Amino acid sequence: MEGKCSVEYLEKAKAYRDTHKEEAKAYRQKYYADNKAYLLTYLLKPVTCECGFECALSNLKRHQKTRIHAKRMVKDIIEKPDLKQLKLKTKIEKLEKQLLELKSIL
Repeated sequence: MEGKCSVEYLEKAKAYRDTHKEEAKAYRQKYYADNKAYLLTYLLKPVTCECGFECALSNLKRHQKTRIHAKRMVKDIIEKPDLKQLKLKTKIEKLEKQLLELKSIL
């Protein structure tokens, strides 16, 4: 039985890639030439990382592996409290105010 991950299938796929290497190269070159403007605008689009650093979309993964990103993330974790904790804290404060209002009515 020949499945997508069988040894025979992988060998056939490799043989096909080897025999059609020039066709694939020509296709990639044509695709890039036809879509060059779109590809460059998409890849060079500025994005803001979760740590606050601005870089191009094509460099985002590279940035996320740097020490700068790691330091900023640690700094953000230390300086900024968890969003869930803030939401819970505000809910608790609202409930305490409502409780005080109810006590004053009674």
